[in-house]
Amino acid sequence: MAAARRLVEGHDVRLDLGLARWPGGRRFFVNAAGAGFDAMVAARAARLGGGGTVPYLLAVLHALRAYRPVEITVESGGDPWRGPAAGVVVSNGAHFGGGMRIAPGADPGDGMLDLVLLGAFGRAELVAWLPTIYWGGHLRNRKVRRARVERARIESAAPLPVELDGEVCGETPLDVSVCPGALRLLV
Repeated sequence: MAAARRLVEGHDVRLDLGLARWPGGRRFFVNAAGAGFDAMVAARAARLGGGGTVPYLLAVLHALRAYRPVEITVESGGDPWRGPAAGVVVSNGAHFGGGMRIAPGADPGDGMLDLVLLGAFGRAELVAWLPTIYWGGHLRNRKVRRARVERARIESAAPLPVELDGEVCGETPLDVSVCPGALRLLV
């Protein structure tokens, strides 16, 4: 009954979509695209199967064993950033990965994406830092940078896995752009 009422009485809301392109692929994403550590975790979680917190934490532990910062370049309209990093997340929404606040304040209807660059953390430092992402405290770390962008290009010295909305789908180089108002929802 509620669904029928929504069809009759609801109104349209326009939200942005992200568009990701990588060698051999192109796909839209609703919430977030990532290259690096978060995509490594997503790949491990997919191989482990299941859902929820426990499989995710196991995937984090597995990914930590293989983790090494990699040399990346991020271009988003200004001067490119180059250096070793854990990864990059380009987010349309504030949360990802089961409630982590990767980009607090991100608005999926503002025509912009929030780029969060995760610098060159050591393994122990990464383990200590990861819990802070649940409340947005990671943004206080000097190794984390944030920018609001319409588009970005992420390149890496060695190919990094890429995830879109938690699903691993390719490798860097990765180009992302925002498609303002491309998703229409009835609410």
